[in-house]
Amino acid sequence: MRVLGWLAAATAVAVALTVIAFSAVYLWAVVQLGIAVVFLIGGAAS
Repeated sequence: MRVLGWLAAATAVAVALTVIAFSAVYLWAVVQLGIAVVFLIGGAAS
């Protein structure tokens, strides 16, 4: 039964890391998009 506990813990950790990784990539993409929009608006304004 202890093995099941370890499996459950390992699965939970893996899921958490995956969610964190996807969140980091999503945030990075949003930041990049925001920077691009700022540069586009800045370029169009000048």
